[in-house]
Amino acid sequence: MDLSTILKFAFILGQVFWSSSEYLGTKDSPEVARLREYLRTESSHPTPNYEACIEWLHRQADDIGLVFNYEEYDKFKQNGSFAMWLTWLGRYPGLKSIIFDSHMDTVAVDPPKWVHPPFSAYKDENGRIFARGASDMKPTTVATLEAIRSLKKAGYVPRRSIHVAIFPDEELFNRGVKGFIKSGSFARLNVGFALDEGPEVKFIVRGPSTHTAAMPRSTTGEKLTFVLNKMMAFRASQFGLNSNETSSVNLVQIGGGLATNVIPDELWAIFDLRLNSGMLPSTETFLRSVAAESGNDTSIQFLQKDDEFSKSIVNDNSNIWWVAASKMCKKLNATCTPINLAAVTDGRYFRNEGITVYGMGGAGGGGVHGHNEFISEDAYLQTIERYVLLLKTFSSVEE
Repeated sequence: MDLSTILKFAFILGQVFWSSSEYLGTKDSPEVARLREYLRTESSHPTPNYEACIEWLHRQADDIGLVFNYEEYDKFKQNGSFAMWLTWLGRYPGLKSIIFDSHMDTVAVDPPKWVHPPFSAYKDENGRIFARGASDMKPTTVATLEAIRSLKKAGYVPRRSIHVAIFPDEELFNRGVKGFIKSGSFARLNVGFALDEGPEVKFIVRGPSTHTAAMPRSTTGEKLTFVLNKMMAFRASQFGLNSNETSSVNLVQIGGGLATNVIPDELWAIFDLRLNSGMLPSTETFLRSVAAESGNDTSIQFLQKDDEFSKSIVNDNSNIWWVAASKMCKKLNATCTPINLAAVTDGRYFRNEGITVYGMGGAGGGGVHGHNEFISEDAYLQTIERYVLLLKTFSSVEE
């Protein structure tokens, strides 16, 4: 056996080994194949590849036959200060239009903690597709486009114009939707209904720094323990409340210290809070009291804070959109209870403009924002079917 034969044999073995790492029992349907393509775009913070997302979405718009719209509000595109939306013109474009809102960015990822590479869109034998953004919220974007593709192929023409907006920076500062709402383009869209998907606070405690052989009083460890106990008690108080009353409180980062034999002069902890409407003033007072009670050297920083919460929506028979939503829920044999979501989403900016906004989940994902996030292939395909019904229901609403 010569060297070339050995190399060829090794190459074939390598191909077989690589192929066997993923379940290849059935070929992907076109809908699933396109989803996996989009999931492979690496759009996680802190450096999301927005260019890859925009390019992929532009191709889909051209393929489906939608109008591609894009505008920037800041020359630094990587900051996420831009907007893009795809338009399906309705039979009566003068009517209030509908906007389907999703986002292209995802939270940060720690690849070593994943069983499969987070941007491989690996599919196992159970039809689970693993990728960052598989639960939040790339499948929602693709399912919406696939539903439109299906309706257009069937010859359906919506009564109202439909816009599919895919914003950047939803996970952090919402710079995309903020610029969009203030733009003349948004006003010209004449949006009447939108479908969508809290603050972050940092405590910094300070105290004496010395060798660990000493036992000083009022160390940073003691002060931080006080803060943690207070915050965890607040967190515990949320369990057992109704879903429309609950706020989420979670410790997300903690740090400090220089060496193992030195008592640190500064420690810090960051909490993510997702508050229900009206809770911000009283919660801010509570947070500042925690900082004050833990010691004079403790400070507090609001890393993300929005004083303007979502305005409430009238959800009764006087709201034509709620009537449509209720009918759709009945067709799906689902119970729909309107609440203000205790989370920071783009939807609140539309709602504060007087536009009815509802969020729809149920794409069948798992491990939202966690390691090994995935989407069920079957559930994703069912979501497309639901969006077909949803698109037809809301685009045909009569005023």
